[in-house]
Amino acid sequence: MAKRSPSSSPTRLIREILHVPTGERRRTDDGWLDTMPDDEFVRVRRRATTARNSGASEWACAACGHPAFPSRHHLTRLRHFRHFAGAPADCPWHQDDGFDLAELDMLRFGGQDEGARHREVKRFLMHMTSVDPRFSPPDVANYDPYKEHWVTAANGERRRPDVYRRLHGNPVVFEIQLARTYLRTIQGRETFYQDQGIRLAWVFWEFEKVCNHLSAQDICHFNRSNALSLDPEAVEQSLSTGRLQFRVWWWEHVLDSWGKPGRVWRERFVDVDELLWDPESGLPYLVDPEAMRMAAVEERKAAEARRVAALADGVAAIWALDEANHPWIGTDGAYDYEAQERLPQNPWVALARHVGCAIDWDTARRRLGCWSVLPLLYAIRDGRGYGRMNLAAVVMNLLEHRRWATHVVVAVTRAYGRQHVLDDRPKAATKVRRNIREAYRRVSDSMPVRDLDGMLAILFPEAAENIRKPWPPMAAQEYLRGKAAD
Repeated sequence: MAKRSPSSSPTRLIREILHVPTGERRRTDDGWLDTMPDDEFVRVRRRATTARNSGASEWACAACGHPAFPSRHHLTRLRHFRHFAGAPADCPWHQDDGFDLAELDMLRFGGQDEGARHREVKRFLMHMTSVDPRFSPPDVANYDPYKEHWVTAANGERRRPDVYRRLHGNPVVFEIQLARTYLRTIQGRETFYQDQGIRLAWVFWEFEKVCNHLSAQDICHFNRSNALSLDPEAVEQSLSTGRLQFRVWWWEHVLDSWGKPGRVWRERFVDVDELLWDPESGLPYLVDPEAMRMAAVEERKAAEARRVAALADGVAAIWALDEANHPWIGTDGAYDYEAQERLPQNPWVALARHVGCAIDWDTARRRLGCWSVLPLLYAIRDGRGYGRMNLAAVVMNLLEHRRWATHVVVAVTRAYGRQHVLDDRPKAATKVRRNIREAYRRVSDSMPVRDLDGMLAILFPEAAENIRKPWPPMAAQEYLRGKAAD
């Protein structure tokens, strides 16, 4: 079969892919890979490579069944799937790059094992880890601070890192990442050093220039979206202080002016002692963007909860009072009807806007009678009477004159320990059963006003779950259907 250069291949190599764990088949040309966030794309790539290394498959070509992995075209930057090595030659979506990994590395480095920049960065790290007193030699024979040393595992597998040292007594290796490399190589090194209990620090040169390279993303997004970078300023600062320093880049979650979530790169100089080392992966990081995002989300939730509680308190401050103590009662004991209409409006409007309630205050007051319903519900909550009515009379008043609120009356009496005014009073229980029948038959003013339930659930949080339940209750509906059928 004629060999082709990678750049001459189609943008989308595998037309349909199989997700092996679930059996789901997906087309690869509908853009779902391209819209995937970069960090998630890296995790998908890593899972595919990890499965392949263990002899399993995360993804497989739908044509030939050979394991595949997500990749990205180096020119168009469109994402696609590629076969792992060894795909059958007769697969219609197979591509033969014509080179093995070693040959491709030789081409990338122009026939050299390393480039000049790689040697310069390695020489700088060797120097700094020799003069910085926090570093010490590793346990290797014939140690030379300006030479590479092998790290050998118990099974004979070995690696030769760019720089191998101890930092505060802990073994650490520095691997310089300047050119594009393969995810399999990246994972292989990370797994090897992790198994040996050695910390691994990937070091970039001027990371901002390579942050869009797929291999750079394969490294940094697995490391909490952190990247250690050197540049002329970081080198000068390290040399002048005698202490190794890096410029650390990380992705930070932000909200734009429209409140839409996004991410931006942040960076700052750090001393090597400022780095945190992941106990499992052994990789260094400065900040944990995901933990920061979750903390910000929780803080926004808490702030929103505090704001809603303040709004609910604003409504309660007006309504949760005995009749004689309402703010619209004048010194002469007479009602100030203008104040009665005006005072509840602002907190009601703010709370309604929060829960998406479309019922304005005027409708709630005039048609639904919330100016009387709310004070009586607060009286039930507090276990007291209202005006000349005792607690039992308050409940009976609501059940008789505000039948749409029956489900709220029942929920509030149960949630706040006042159920005896229903359970121990036959007339109250009779009214509840009557209101259930009327709600089932959709009698006017007997059906719950569901648009208000969000408001009422916030005002009476202990009863919120029952307020939101279907009304009439399902058991009552089945009973009434049976009666109707008879």
